[in-house]
Amino acid sequence: MLRFWIALWASKLCLFIFKLTGHERDDRPGMLALRMCKDFFKYVATPKLTIAVTGTNGKSTVSSIINNVLVREGMTTSYNDWGANHRPGQARCLLNAVNIFNRPNKDAAILETDEMTSPMNVPYIKPDYMVVTNLERDSIRRNAHPEYIFSCIEKALKNSPNTKVILNANDPISCFLGENNERAYFGVADTKAEHFESGINDFSVCPKCYSIPKYNFKHYGHFGDFYCPECGLKTPECDYFATDIDFENRTITVREGENNYKYPIVSDTLFNAFNVLSIIALFRQMGISPEKLSEHLSNSIIPVSRESCTEVNGIKLYTFVAKGQNVSAASAVFEYMAKEPSKKELVLLLDEVYSNTTATETVTWIYESDFEFLNSENITKIVIAGDRILDYKLRLMFAGIPEEKVVCVKDKFEAPDHLDFSDVERIYVLHDVDSITTGRKVRDAIGERIKRECE
Repeated sequence: MLRFWIALWASKLCLFIFKLTGHERDDRPGMLALRMCKDFFKYVATPKLTIAVTGTNGKSTVSSIINNVLVREGMTTSYNDWGANHRPGQARCLLNAVNIFNRPNKDAAILETDEMTSPMNVPYIKPDYMVVTNLERDSIRRNAHPEYIFSCIEKALKNSPNTKVILNANDPISCFLGENNERAYFGVADTKAEHFESGINDFSVCPKCYSIPKYNFKHYGHFGDFYCPECGLKTPECDYFATDIDFENRTITVREGENNYKYPIVSDTLFNAFNVLSIIALFRQMGISPEKLSEHLSNSIIPVSRESCTEVNGIKLYTFVAKGQNVSAASAVFEYMAKEPSKKELVLLLDEVYSNTTATETVTWIYESDFEFLNSENITKIVIAGDRILDYKLRLMFAGIPEEKVVCVKDKFEAPDHLDFSDVERIYVLHDVDSITTGRKVRDAIGERIKRECE
């Protein structure tokens, strides 16, 4: 216990110095706490309300909006808004939520939680709620297979039995988590949208009887209304069921019992509609009224690190995260690009060669991802930039995309020079989570070029 107090005081001092010098968005104080006391999570106090958010995709978006709603509710919160979701980041978040006497000084903590490390901290933190966005194919090198990630989260929940779990009923993997926990489900009705058949199949056999499952309808990837014709396993009944999504007006109608409520959504993408629905489910479970929740959501936005938009001379310029090494996330973005009807050009900045070369993924992930979705008439040009341009060009050729549509440049900041702008309504800069700043700079350079050419 003495080690804990020394660790708490030392890391609190470190956190104070980091804040004083303008380096608050750093998880090194949490790293110090864990190095000095490996059982730090066992002893550190937690606020009255603690919410964990986990899942393959959507954690940062969901965590950010949850924090925004709580702040608008008048609560003080501790939240790492830069996505530090491993153990040091969570330790840093909880450091910020207690004083030097280990007494909570915040009303709530929002802990974005890495799926794989969840068994190491969730059983000690014992969050009041855990939101699980989804489980999908991720990094081959780090996350192996969704079933393995399922086992990690399940182990965490078994050791935190009083945590209420918010689950995606349309995800036939994550919806079976938390068998011994109290659960609430959200799901989406058939949108009647055109379904693109993916090459990724994360739900190929029934987990109960190992037969081949079927679907009444699919949304994208393996998400949809599923059932097993042999054993009867099927999509769970939803507590919060989206009966209608109006992407043009950005609203979602949610059936809750015998009542229907309309809420705003933060994006025109289906995967973000699912993210908002998980947030609605959480706060309705907490007792926030639909009217108040709707007002809070209308003042929420997707983190600019995930999606941003600006308009220059009638052309909309977007930055969009399309996670490199994450097969499902990249494929979902590619499908959105194909279905979004405007004429557009794309800049791909998905280079996975980083400063730490030992952390570089093999290029096999690009052959699992659905680059075929980019073979669409409404995508008039694709500019690839970075060190692995030839790998991506080869993959686009395999996807059947005409070679004349593809331009390769080594220097990412030369990409804007190869766009046409003629008869184009939108330009998307698709970047990795480690290329956020680069993506913004490239977008801004595109905007400057448009201004110059229109003078």
